[in-house]
Amino acid sequence: MDGVGFTTMSWMLLFSALAAPLNERDVQKQSCENGEAKECTALGLRYLHGNGAPLDPHFAIELFRKGCEHGDEVGCVYEADAFRNGDGVVRDTERAVKLYTNACTREGLGRACRALGDLYILGDGVPREAGTSMLWYEQGCDNDDAESCVGAALGVERGDLTSADPAKGRAMLVKACQELKYARGCTLLGRRYLDGLDGAERSVDMAGIMFSVGCEHGDPESCRRLGMMTMKGKGVPRDFDAARLYLTDACGWNDYEGCRALSDLLKKTDLEKAHAAAKRGCELGDDPSCTRQKSIEWKLQLRAQ
Repeated sequence: MDGVGFTTMSWMLLFSALAAPLNERDVQKQSCENGEAKECTALGLRYLHGNGAPLDPHFAIELFRKGCEHGDEVGCVYEADAFRNGDGVVRDTERAVKLYTNACTREGLGRACRALGDLYILGDGVPREAGTSMLWYEQGCDNDDAESCVGAALGVERGDLTSADPAKGRAMLVKACQELKYARGCTLLGRRYLDGLDGAERSVDMAGIMFSVGCEHGDPESCRRLGMMTMKGKGVPRDFDAARLYLTDACGWNDYEGCRALSDLLKKTDLEKAHAAAKRGCELGDDPSCTRQKSIEWKLQLRAQ
């Protein structure tokens, strides 16, 4: 009996040693085959981006479709994205719109609502209807999609709906910035306070606060505007060192106006860094930065003589 028991255990150990451990992709594949919709979508993303799986957009779409059919609305949106862009399938905007609409209206997926807003504002495979676009953006914002809130607020600014309430547009930016922590919302809100737009009471102090939050969350325009305000002492204490840091961030995030402003700030104290900032602005396509770069190069050549 002991011999038989030992033989059985030996076989078990042998099979255990030979069996390859399941990696994350294998686990997702098994889960998808067992009907777990979200795992089908997650596996599709692997094949779509070649992340831990061969790059295969066609197979990715099959997995998104399977996830969608099993009830994962995110899979439906990725399937819609594929039909909208023609990634791995023949482009079919009508089918994309249907998938987006179901995900937005039935499942409350804000990103799907935003995609519809984008399609209608661009006239991409559907009639170009700014008012319809704004309605979809508003629905996306109601479903906590920050970019939809920004899209709707911009629609208010453009007057896409004659009945649009400026205060509502501003409220959507407040939601995007303060509740959803979306940097672009803070920047646009700061603009409204700076210029007194959309019924906002003009307040340089409030603009500075909004730009500060936007910069903290990584929006280059906020950093540039905050840097300019700090450099001039407008709405915030005047502080050249802080201004340099804000403008450096803006330039580093490819804001060419930030590079230009940084060059202007540094040209009296650090000509080499001023040149580097102007050069970066020029590389980003800003003609005034190119002019500054040439001027600073001439000064550096004179200084070297």
